[in-house]
Amino acid sequence: MSGLTYVISGGTSGLGRAICLRVLKPGDHALICGLNENKFIKLSEELLEKDISCEFLGLDLRKSSVYESEIACAIQKLQKVDILINNVGASLKLNSDCTADELMQLLQLNLVSAFIFTKYISASMVSRGEGGIITIGTMATVTDSGLLPYIITKSALDGLVKKSSYDLVGTRIWHVGIRPGPLDLPNRYLTDLSNSDPNAFLMWCNQNDYRPKRLISYELVCNLVNYLVENNNYDLNGNFFNCGGGI
Repeated sequence: MSGLTYVISGGTSGLGRAICLRVLKPGDHALICGLNENKFIKLSEELLEKDISCEFLGLDLRKSSVYESEIACAIQKLQKVDILINNVGASLKLNSDCTADELMQLLQLNLVSAFIFTKYISASMVSRGEGGIITIGTMATVTDSGLLPYIITKSALDGLVKKSSYDLVGTRIWHVGIRPGPLDLPNRYLTDLSNSDPNAFLMWCNQNDYRPKRLISYELVCNLVNYLVENNNYDLNGNFFNCGGGI
């Protein structure tokens, strides 16, 4: 398949960036939503070398509802979207002592942004009769290991996938969830820790009740995304794919 149009939230760094570089093909176009334009410029240069065009939607998705009209306008300008990847997400290092305002920011980032993108894009997909949505969650909602605010907001994201996929039954549009565990992304704290101090990494695993005691390959997740896009299989609608190291 070639010439697909993507919308990817959180696409300028981490897993989103890896997906852009490993999944998109020559002739594809992507609307990449992120916060750091400098990171987008570097990514766009790498994509251009592969004959992949892209554009930037610079928004702070911790304030998703404030920018809903801008998101809707950007999607409308695309005319069509073949694949939506709801990837943006973070813990913001909030623990159970966080304030209500901090929790609302995290909810905006992890849930509301995905809801808004899904709302507008799924409607346009249904009118065209084709398209797929991939929402990136976390294995923390299965294992209950991690920071409480993060698990609360990401659990709600699982609910979005379940209800959205149910509503899409009979439309030929599919919506699936991927739940990765901690990933071996370059230049990340856990990756550096596991490489430089394995004992300290094991201590982190024990403290966070992370039983696999190893990082999950981000390349594996990218390969899964690529498989879903290339097969474009409606029969997978509503499925969750857990990438948690055997949990």
